[in-house]
Amino acid sequence: MKGSAFPRALIEDLKCPFCDSGLRPVAEVAASESGIEHGVLRCDCYEYPVVRGIPVLRRIGPAWSRENQAVDRLRANDPVGAHEWLLGAGRAPGLPGPTPSRRSQVRTTAQRWLDQARRMILASPDTGERDRDDFRAALVKGRPKPYADYLYHRFANPSILAAIPALAILGDHRQKSGRRRFLEILCGIGHLSATADVVCPSAEIVMTDVDYTNLAIARRFVTPGTVAICLDAEMPLPFRDDAFDGLYCLDGLHYVGSKTRLLGEVDRVVTGDGAWVFAHMHNALGTNPAAGIPLSAQGYASRFAFGEHRLVPERGLLDQIRRDGFVDLTTPPDPAAVEASNALILFGARDGSLWRRHDRFDDVVAGRPDRLWFNPLYVLERTAGGLTATARWPTQALRAECTADGPLVPESIDLPDRLVEEIIAAGRDGALSAGVRELVRSFVLVCLPDCYRRTDLPQ
Repeated sequence: MKGSAFPRALIEDLKCPFCDSGLRPVAEVAASESGIEHGVLRCDCYEYPVVRGIPVLRRIGPAWSRENQAVDRLRANDPVGAHEWLLGAGRAPGLPGPTPSRRSQVRTTAQRWLDQARRMILASPDTGERDRDDFRAALVKGRPKPYADYLYHRFANPSILAAIPALAILGDHRQKSGRRRFLEILCGIGHLSATADVVCPSAEIVMTDVDYTNLAIARRFVTPGTVAICLDAEMPLPFRDDAFDGLYCLDGLHYVGSKTRLLGEVDRVVTGDGAWVFAHMHNALGTNPAAGIPLSAQGYASRFAFGEHRLVPERGLLDQIRRDGFVDLTTPPDPAAVEASNALILFGARDGSLWRRHDRFDDVVAGRPDRLWFNPLYVLERTAGGLTATARWPTQALRAECTADGPLVPESIDLPDRLVEEIIAAGRDGALSAGVRELVRSFVLVCLPDCYRRTDLPQ
C-alpha cells in the first residue's frame, strides 16, 4: 500500500513487543478512513507515537518510565515537534560517528547539522531534480559524512549487489501466491526495499529499523509510500503469528546480540509456505570492517533450526551472476568455500521449493526500465566514438571495503556510441541487448531509486 499514512488494516496485525497485547488508536491528530499519518497507539502497558505514518514501537528513555515526548507533542497537536524530537531521541545506539579527535568540533556544529537535516527531511515531498539534490544533502547533513558517503554509494558495495538477486529469488518463490507481504528488518534507509518494487512486483513491503531518522529519510526520498515501522530487533517483533509471506535482512544479523530470539521470531511471523533471506552475514572466521558480533558459518546454521536452509558464499553468488546471469541453488555449495567466505547469504524455507535454478536476473532487474541507469559510482566522459565510465570513490576506505575480495565493478569501462544508444533504449523500453545485459551483470547499470540523479550523458 502506498501513501503517507500507516494503513489501518495493518494495525490489526501489530502487538506490543513488551506486553504482547494488541494496539488500538487512542489519539488521531491527522488521519483518514484508510490510515493514520499522526496519532497515538495504545496497548495495555504503553503509548506509542505514529509520526509521518511511522509507528515508533520501541521505548525511548528509561525502562522505568512511560515518558515519551513524541506522544506528549502529538497530544498537544504538534506533529512537527514530535518529528523533530524523534530525529534526535530516536537515533539508533552505536550509529557510526566522528572519531574522538573531532568531538570538540562536533559539539560546536552538531546543532547546525541537525537543524539543516530537520529542514531537509521536513520539506514537503516534491519531484524533479531539486528533490534528487535534496537526497544527497539530507544524507550529508543528517548522517556523519563517512556514513553518508557509504549510504549514497550503496550500489558499489558487494553486500547489496549480492542481496538484489537474493531478493529476486524470494520474489520468485512467492510469485504464484495470492498474497505477498514481505518484511524487511534492519532496513537502513531502504535501498533494498526500493529494489523490491522492481524485483518483487506487486508485493506489499513493510520495512523496519531501530533508527527513526533512517526511516524518515527512506520514506521521504528512497522509497516513498512504503510502509515503515520503527522497532528494536533485540525485542520480540511486534507482529501477530504468520503475518508475512517472506522476510529479508541485509547486513544486519551480525549486529544483533539476541540472534536466537530474533530467529525464533522469524519462525513465528513467517507463514508455513513462506521463505526468508539473510544477505551479507559477516563470518566470524573472516575479516570484515565494522564486524559487529558475527558467528561462523556453522554457528549461523545451528541458529536456523527451523525449516530448510542453505548457506552460500556471497562472492560465489556474485561471480555466478556476472558469469551466467542466474543463481543455481540445486546443490549445496562446497562447505570449505562457505567456511572461507568473509560474508554469507542464507536462503531458508520450510520445504524444498527454493532449491532450483533461478533464471532471468537481467530481465528481472530491468523490470522498471525507467530506473535502469549508471551506478552512481561512475563519472562519464566523452571520448572519440563513445563514452568512458570511470569509478570515483569518495574515500579510499570505502574503496578498500568494497574491493576486499577483489574488484567487483569495473574501475573503468569504454562504451562505444552503439552501446550508449542501446543503454538509452533499455532505459526507455526495457530492450536488453547482449551488451546491456553484460553491463547489468557487472553492475555498471543498476536499478536506481528515483531520488538518485541520473548521470547526464556528456555531449
